[in-house]
Amino acid sequence: MADQPSSDQIEEWKEAFQLFDKDGDGKVTQEEFGTVLRALGQNPTQAEIKQIIKELGGPAQVDFAQFSAIMQKRKKPDLDEQIKQAFKVFDTKNTGLIDVGELKHILVSVGERLAPDEVDTILKEADADHDGKINFQDFQRVMKVTSKA
Repeated sequence: MADQPSSDQIEEWKEAFQLFDKDGDGKVTQEEFGTVLRALGQNPTQAEIKQIIKELGGPAQVDFAQFSAIMQKRKKPDLDEQIKQAFKVFDTKNTGLIDVGELKHILVSVGERLAPDEVDTILKEADADHDGKINFQDFQRVMKVTSKA
């Protein structure tokens, strides 16, 4: 995962921040702070918001520099990093390969379950050489296509 946010991310944060900066002074209130976070896909609890404000020294208002630093800490991993982490979870033997049978069992029985025919389609695409194993590159390619659907 990149340490620095992209210019597009910063611009997105700035636009959302300015939207809730009602008086245009470059700051949002503590109440607006939580709303801005939520507008950007974060889901902080009131306790988390209070903790963040406390860590900032308890200001009545938060400026964009403070907000940007907070967003960078809370930034979700990018898609490639998420896929890499998911692969590591499934690669239980740390071989660089995922067993098709194990992955199928997980996809149809755990979490947000997929229909067996959906899983078969995904696995057929991922295991192109039909050896019963999926390497990281194939897993990543299929997950990127699946995430766009």
